[in-house]
Amino acid sequence: MPLASPDSVAPVRPRVLTVPFGASFLDALAAGLLDGGLIRGVALRGDPAALAATTIFLPTRRGGAALADAIIEHLGGAALLPRILPLGEAEDEDDIGADADAAAGAAPETRAFPSFPVEVPSRASAAWARPIPERDRILVLARLVRHWAAKVGEAIVPREAGEALLIPGSPADAIALAAELARLIDSFATENVPWSRLAGLVPEDLDRSWQLITEFLQIAARWWPDYLAAAGLADRAALRNARLEAYAARLAAQPPAAPVIVAGSTGSNPATATLMAAVARLPLGAVVLPGIDRGDLDAAAWEAAAEDDAPAWTHPQHGLARTLAHLGIDRGDVGLLWTAPDWATPRRRLVAEALRPAATTEAWADHGLAGEEAAAALSGVTAAATASEHEEALTAAVLLRETLAEPGRRAALVTPDRGLARRVAAELARWGLAVEDSAGLRLSETPAGVLARLIADAAAAELAAPAILPLLKHPDATLGRKPRSVARASEVIEIAALRGPPPKTGADGLRAALAEGRRRAGEDRHAHPALRRIRTWE
Repeated sequence: MPLASPDSVAPVRPRVLTVPFGASFLDALAAGLLDGGLIRGVALRGDPAALAATTIFLPTRRGGAALADAIIEHLGGAALLPRILPLGEAEDEDDIGADADAAAGAAPETRAFPSFPVEVPSRASAAWARPIPERDRILVLARLVRHWAAKVGEAIVPREAGEALLIPGSPADAIALAAELARLIDSFATENVPWSRLAGLVPEDLDRSWQLITEFLQIAARWWPDYLAAAGLADRAALRNARLEAYAARLAAQPPAAPVIVAGSTGSNPATATLMAAVARLPLGAVVLPGIDRGDLDAAAWEAAAEDDAPAWTHPQHGLARTLAHLGIDRGDVGLLWTAPDWATPRRRLVAEALRPAATTEAWADHGLAGEEAAAALSGVTAAATASEHEEALTAAVLLRETLAEPGRRAALVTPDRGLARRVAAELARWGLAVEDSAGLRLSETPAGVLARLIADAAAAELAAPAILPLLKHPDATLGRKPRSVARASEVIEIAALRGPPPKTGADGLRAALAEGRRRAGEDRHAHPALRRIRTWE
């Protein structure tokens, strides 16, 4: 069906929906988009052109790929897909618009530029700011950190015997601190917190170490913004926020004739919340929040969770409550995009009561679950007490395997423990089950990354035998020889260099240990047979 003109549909209130706990978020989003439950009066199942013109913002690219699969599944085959953009990477998307680029990257204001300890690129005359590559940002911040350390180094005196204040003493220390500063800069930009809030944070009567910390933070508060302004550059987080805000302003000024949807975000980023507010008020716009509480918590508990103080910050509904306030609606105004299964209702109530704000826990006496309702909430839930990490991983792996043994069933392991996830994957691999790890794999954990780490460890240990052996046992460390030859060499080194007094470090120490092993093999007929195979590797 043709899309309605934006002028012909008068938005009454912001269009905000939610998918409840227990329902598949992406399936609900795809079904609502195609069957008309998402956009007022617009069903896109029979209109491929309108579906292709639709814009959907999701938190991540992975979520976008999963939504595309869900839409294809609901349509029963190939389809023209909507434009699915990741909110977290919006600075890389041309779809945000050229006018958003101009608004986000207006030429920086003229400001007094201090004597700077690093060279400023010759791009200061750029028409608008451009994102600084992450590698360049870390290196520049590291140079600023070292410059700061050199300035305050003479002020660092021992506080007690053997104890001194920590300042970066090497390039590696400076890079590590630069990476932490980069994360802090992104946090300030994401939360839209001005650096001026640091002023007066530490009273002058506190220990000197606290004063040094505030001086150190001036790298991010003053030096770094000055560097970016002079170079015509911008942090990606700040540029993303500016582009989202500019795009939101454009939507409000010129409502598009095609649907625009923001789904899956909690609106914790102020710039994202601004975009959500603009989209929710579009004639063909909608915002879909994940799992917002629509009444399981009583009014007093909801107000406590929404308060802007430290206890409320930890409540899972706090961010959503802030987003609703930013959108100018109450939770009663949030519509239901999908109905949860029957089992989810008592379990959702149980979770809501268990996470009730501490200030209102006296209400457990009146609102707590008991009897049949509590039993229904815990139906199908199993608790397992294990004696070790290995047993824990094995238990999870067995449960996953039993689920996958039944055709058509799916299973997932949700855990913040990366070690547990790796152990479970290893246990499943023993049974020939390859699982997808949504957290990805660090470069240092890939076969090539492990080999690089082993080479670095061996070099750092000056070719000490304990560092050489793991390197030789890596399947890719063939050293130009046949794998069997390398395996025999590692066995010889292990017996000659590790059984007995430790040899000296370096290649000379390793050669001496092998020579001693050959001598023992020639003098002692009971010596290990591997010592008789010692050969000199050129």
